[in-house]
Amino acid sequence: MRKSKFNYELTTQFIHPYAKEKLYYDNEMNLCDTKGHLLFRRVNNSYDFVINLSADRIHYDEQYDNRNNLQLESLSQITELWNKEPCQKILFDTLGALNGKRILLLGNGMSLKELIFLLNGAELIYTDISWHAIAAMKKVIAENNIFKNMMHKIEFHSVDALNLPFDENQFDVIYGYAFVHHLENTEAFLKEVHRCLKPGGICRFMDDGYSPIWQGAKTTVLKPLQVYSHKHKGISPEDLVATKRGGFKKEELLLWGEQLSFENVLYRKISFFEYLLNRGIEKLDLKPLKFFKPCIRKIDDFLLRKTNFISTNGIRLVWGYTKPKISS
Repeated sequence: MRKSKFNYELTTQFIHPYAKEKLYYDNEMNLCDTKGHLLFRRVNNSYDFVINLSADRIHYDEQYDNRNNLQLESLSQITELWNKEPCQKILFDTLGALNGKRILLLGNGMSLKELIFLLNGAELIYTDISWHAIAAMKKVIAENNIFKNMMHKIEFHSVDALNLPFDENQFDVIYGYAFVHHLENTEAFLKEVHRCLKPGGICRFMDDGYSPIWQGAKTTVLKPLQVYSHKHKGISPEDLVATKRGGFKKEELLLWGEQLSFENVLYRKISFFEYLLNRGIEKLDLKPLKFFKPCIRKIDDFLLRKTNFISTNGIRLVWGYTKPKISS
């Protein structure tokens, strides 16, 4: 077997992402079909399972190819990232105990905050549609003094979330942050999630929930600002579709959960005004507004506790399901 830079053994059971047939390792740990035909080459212990180079793949490869300044300096940096928005803390809390769990991260780009799962004893399979993101993220982690000794507990692969290359019943947790809205067929994606989760496993996601007020504002009074932002900051093809569509609705999630035999549907909206403030800071470079965040957060907290405004018009959404356990 060829020696690799990171020197760890892959424990994940792979299948062909489209044909769903079992894949086999050759002597160099490349993945082959039953006849020995090489299908996916192992590159530095990783595989690129994305066969169709979609517009989204091209967009993010270009984006992450230009991000070479990402650094991980301290554990406090990871904690600070989780405390950036209320929805992130709530999302983390819904994951439960992580020690010994196998977690599949989908659409994770070059996000650092999920490394806290390693610190809590989990094993990670870190994935994104962009091969460039995977390569860059692996380099950041492998060169970091905190995490380089944990490389045996993490794998990096490029995958298409609608066609997952993982065998059935492999993961305790499947996770995606601000990612599912990129997909053109959410029901097909959730079917893949159900297949790959272990019985009793959970999926947890953060996206936007449907907000009547916010959706109406985007198509009327805030339309010029939105056009300006898209022109100067850019937007991926799938993000553009999601923006026009609006966020996820509770009735959608309930229907998908019933059709796909999930249970324990989670649908929790978090904030409204803080989300708008963050978008203004991010998209319109209104950095001085960050000093208003504590006050705006208190307003959202009050609305969440005292009225139905957030449950109806909240934008940030934590959602997911549980795969039922096999009955004895």
